[in-house]
Amino acid sequence: MTMELFPPAIDPNHVRRLQDGRRVGAARVTAARAATEAAPIDWALRWVHRASGGMPVLLSLIEGERHVVLAGAGLDGAISVPSIHPLGRSICQYVVTRTDGAPLGVADARRHPVLKGNGAVAEMGVAAYLGHPVGGAEGEVVGAICLFATHRHEWSGAVADVLEDAAGMIEAALAGPGRVH
Repeated sequence: MTMELFPPAIDPNHVRRLQDGRRVGAARVTAARAATEAAPIDWALRWVHRASGGMPVLLSLIEGERHVVLAGAGLDGAISVPSIHPLGRSICQYVVTRTDGAPLGVADARRHPVLKGNGAVAEMGVAAYLGHPVGGAEGEVVGAICLFATHRHEWSGAVADVLEDAAGMIEAALAGPGRVH
């Protein structure tokens, strides 16, 4: 898997993609589905937490103007689960609006021209971030599974692969029994 670093500028179609009615509707359906599939989702997040060497991991959905944290592992009180945050505190939003489905990573968001002013960085202390898109039951990219650190961190390809596998497991759980995502 190739991992792309965050681009130095925001995609001009970013807001349009975030607010796309079909994608937002799919995110809401996915949130309801996730409530019934909590066990496999929690298992996947705990696996990523262990495989990453103990990094905090989140599963989030982007619903229009809201960043909804559905589940997490290794958080130690850093973020409440579940919780809702404004997009101004969301790095996952940039993963959701990508058109190529690739994960995005940054070793030090505090120095990134777009991310350094983001509330997740400036207010919540996120320094390093690696996120992989998560598709909902209808196939739309509705959220992200992400790892983060409060210090600079270089992400390995192996960790990006683990995140990709976990995203696939979560997508399969969200698709429901007998359905292949």
